[in-house]
Amino acid sequence: MALWSAVLEVFQATLFSLTQFYGGHLGGAIVALSLGVRVALLPITVPMAVRSRRRARTLRALAPGLTSLREEWKDDPTGLARETIELYRRHDLSPLDLGSVRGLLIQTPVLLALYRSVTAAVQWDGVRRAFLWVSDLARPDIGLAAVAALISGAAVGLGASEGQPAWLPAVSVAAIGIMAMTTSAGFALYLTASSTVGGFQALLVRRIEEKKTAGGRVPS
Repeated sequence: MALWSAVLEVFQATLFSLTQFYGGHLGGAIVALSLGVRVALLPITVPMAVRSRRRARTLRALAPGLTSLREEWKDDPTGLARETIELYRRHDLSPLDLGSVRGLLIQTPVLLALYRSVTAAVQWDGVRRAFLWVSDLARPDIGLAAVAALISGAAVGLGASEGQPAWLPAVSVAAIGIMAMTTSAGFALYLTASSTVGGFQALLVRRIEEKKTAGGRVPS
């Protein structure tokens, strides 16, 4: 708990310093810190996204084989587990993506600390809580909530891999919109900045995949 308190204190102090840097304007500080943190996490989140999309494609390709194994070994769970692991091994696929687990363990405390800092900051006295058309970042704003929801939905759509449900971006739009409208405009501002980097990450991942695909082609 002492370590978590120290991390949280660093984020809150950074947000306070940025607020002073922007002349007491909290909105600019929230945008700057949210963008900075998300960009700093890209070396972790981009490889995770690339690995996740590659894993999803491999699992889709293995689906018929997995279905056959389940049918063949339906009366022998131990045999099914053994053959499934062997099938994964032949395709260089681990049952558990340890790289993604490690990435989540690193980024989750960071993003949680950022969220806690933003939600606490909108209650600070002596700061300017107006931002663009929003009069008070401590209160919900339907316009900013809509912006956050739409950008989040676009980012999810850009990052979606083949085979993912087409309704997934709509679910993201609804979830983010509800969260933004039931918390504060400051939180919606954080979501907007974070989702903007998420959209950039999705485009970057696609570009990486295109380069790998092009590099793997054999010239005719």
